[in-house]
Amino acid sequence: MIEMSLLARIYAALFVHFIYTTSFYTEDVGIDGHQANKVIHLENYRKEYAKNYKKENVNLKTHPIMRRFDDPECHKNQFEEMVDIASVSCLHECIKTSCGGDPVSGNGCRFDFPKKLLNHTVVAVMQVNPNQMEPRVLSRRTCDRVANCNPLFMKHLRSNHDFQALLNFAHKLRYAAKYCAKSEKHAQVLDKMIEHLNKRITDLLPPNMKQVLSHLLLADCLHQTFISKQELAFKVMNLPETLKSFPDVGIVGFYKRANLQVPYDDEYTIEYSDRTEYSAYAERCRDDTKLGRSLTKEAVKSMCLNDFAQTIQHK
Repeated sequence: MIEMSLLARIYAALFVHFIYTTSFYTEDVGIDGHQANKVIHLENYRKEYAKNYKKENVNLKTHPIMRRFDDPECHKNQFEEMVDIASVSCLHECIKTSCGGDPVSGNGCRFDFPKKLLNHTVVAVMQVNPNQMEPRVLSRRTCDRVANCNPLFMKHLRSNHDFQALLNFAHKLRYAAKYCAKSEKHAQVLDKMIEHLNKRITDLLPPNMKQVLSHLLLADCLHQTFISKQELAFKVMNLPETLKSFPDVGIVGFYKRANLQVPYDDEYTIEYSDRTEYSAYAERCRDDTKLGRSLTKEAVKSMCLNDFAQTIQHK
């Protein structure tokens, strides 16, 4: 059991180390290692960036987000380049109106910044309620305000992002539920509107107020679903997702030889055929293809597959 638990700890630590990092060194340091003399401090890069920005000295050399990963202005050391990007795009600054945290101490920050510095990655099991435990990984951290950064995202996307490792099924469900139900400023407005409506439940509401309320509800829903108001309203009314003005045209890439039963002189004659709309359309311009009297090769050649399937009888 001890051996299995140690292997599970190593697996969880390697999994987190593969997904994101919160520690920055001048060179690659092993997952269980820590060398204080090789730590790169993101705050120094952030101060340099802010100083250049105030002087309007913004170019590829001073602005890492403007660069591409293969530009000559990038740092020769890839670890320094990664730190430069993280200091600009992934460093969290508490704002009362945004995260609710104090700009200096971070008290009240809903992202729990600043975080505790750690020299080693720690894997633990935490109790989330009286009946369930949950595995958590506290990654090695050399900066208390940096988000969980993915090296590939920093190198190529160069924008703000935050990764989190979900180690079991229950952890995934709790994370999704917490994200969908997190409170925002617009939720407070919605609560006040609902409270106002409850007080006027027996009153007649004017049509324009009903329209405003419907827009408000749609806006609140699409904030979590990442779709437009039109798409959300379309789904709420259970309208079909696909509208078309023409019948289905069967297109096959492989088919077996079929047999067709056709009436002939009050008898059924079995005629074997492998003709389909797709194969007939592909062979419409061949020299040995016979066309009806009212058709010309130019007319048939200019038809799209939809027009061909709807107008031409083939045999």
